[in-house]
Parts: sequence; C-alpha cells; structure tokens
Amino acid sequence: NGLSITWLAHRLYAEFSRQDAASTIAAQGLILETLAEIARSGGRQDGFAAPPWLKRATEIVESRFLERLSLAKIAAEVGVHYVHLSRQFHKYNRCTIGDLIRRRRIQYACHLLANSRTPLAEIALMCGFSDQSHLSFLFKRYMGMSPSRFRSLAAQDGAAKPADE
Repeated sequence: NGLSITWLAHRLYAEFSRQDAASTIAAQGLILETLAEIARSGGRQDGFAAPPWLKRATEIVESRFLERLSLAKIAAEVGVHYVHLSRQFHKYNRCTIGDLIRRRRIQYACHLLANSRTPLAEIALMCGFSDQSHLSFLFKRYMGMSPSRFRSLAAQDGAAKPADE
C-alpha cells in the first residue's frame, strides 16, 4: 500500500537536503530499506487479499485522519469487533491504526509547512495534535528533523525553483 515507502521517501529527501558527512551512508541505508519494502509488498504473509471490510476501514482512516477517530467507532462502521479490526489491520498494513493516523497527520503538516506561513502552533492544532510540542516530537521521530528545519529546507527548495506564473 506504499505507506512505509512514502515515509522512507520523505526521510531520503531529508537526507539529500542535509548534505553532511553522514548523509551518503544514511541515504544508502534508506534506499536499501525502500527496496526491501518493495520486495515485501509483492505478497502478503498468508497469501490472501485483505477482506473488503478491512479495505473500508483503511479508507476511513485515510480519508478522515484529521477527525477524532476511535478503534471502536471504525470497527462499528465496518461491522467487526474492534480487537479483530486491530489485529487484522496490523497484519495487512504492517502498522497500527494509530501509526497510520499519525503518519497522515505528519504528511499533512509537511504540506502546510512547505506551502504556508501558518505558525507551528496553529499547524499542530489543524493537524490534530494536542500542541506544538506534540507535533515537534512526532515530526522529528518520523521525519528526522524539526518542523522549523523542514520549513526552512522547503523554503530553500522553493526559492531555487522558477515561479510558475
């Protein structure tokens, strides 16, 4: 489904932007991780496709990640027990529902940071985080840099590109 590959690509971009002594080896490691994810995505462990209700649950999370979702609420919408949903979601998506929500929120924060001058505290609230420090903590964990560093790199990248007017 490309979730892991997307995050590896973001991290790879961050390494290209850093250009320090460790960037080359870090980028090589990320490329190898990406290749491993591609190889793994060729088939599931048990050889079966995800059931339709699980695909629907994934769609709910993907489309409503900014809402306050609960496992019980999603399970009720797709008609299964929340424990079953949790286990099957992790089995097929290789992440928990909470992980997917956090990743999507971080992706949205990346978009806002790169394309607006909205203050970090407002972005944190818009993306469903409790406050700016919560956003910063998770952003650094997933992206390998602070939100402000990401914003400054995105601004440098944007300044290097010609305007499309």
